[in-house]
Amino acid sequence: MPDFSKRSNEPEMMDDLNMEGEVLASTLHQIANVNRWLGGTALILDGIKKILKRGKKSETLKIADFGCGGGEILREIAIWARKNQIKIELTGFDANAYTIAYAKAQSAAFSEIKYEQLDIFEFDAIQNHFDISLCSLFLHHFGNEEIENILKKLYIASSKAVLVNDLQRSAMAYNLFALVTFLLNASKMVRHDGLLSIRKSFRKNELKSFADTVLVKNYSIRWKWAFRYEMLLLKN
Repeated sequence: MPDFSKRSNEPEMMDDLNMEGEVLASTLHQIANVNRWLGGTALILDGIKKILKRGKKSETLKIADFGCGGGEILREIAIWARKNQIKIELTGFDANAYTIAYAKAQSAAFSEIKYEQLDIFEFDAIQNHFDISLCSLFLHHFGNEEIENILKKLYIASSKAVLVNDLQRSAMAYNLFALVTFLLNASKMVRHDGLLSIRKSFRKNELKSFADTVLVKNYSIRWKWAFRYEMLLLKN
């Protein structure tokens, strides 16, 4: 059994920004299914609803998803917004060019979604450029200092909140993911990267430390099923 006392710094297969082709497309599709099955998509929608209950409504809700992958979460947000007659603009950012092309193809029916290839460290944080910035299963790919840098940028760029969905680092989460991916007959790459993601992910005190370093006064960190954390960095 791996050591869960500290974060792993091993690179994932998905961290290869030159990866492309059918293997990557299949992996993005499987990751979206696993994330939906284990509650990640529902967590994001629930977090957005909580944010919108605070303060004044925007005429057009602007949401950015950093590390958007295949765009599954943005499509689910778009469907929710349509059902609730919310005017919305959604932007997905990812550093992999093939991933962006895949997300665009999957989102052809959603005019409210656009995608841009972007290295997060080249992101120019314009004050309050978006209402909400999302990081869903994204932060664990980075080292602690890099995470602090990312959160500072996104907090500046967001007028309402930064919403983080990421994994709890624990043996129980590791074993559950191994079981789920076995039952779903997930690919070797999905199993490898998913299990490594859990070893690279967080304990609650680590997330609290990031929020404190960014100097966020109003934030919450909640454990969610299945072995995830929702972290909200709220603007006043």
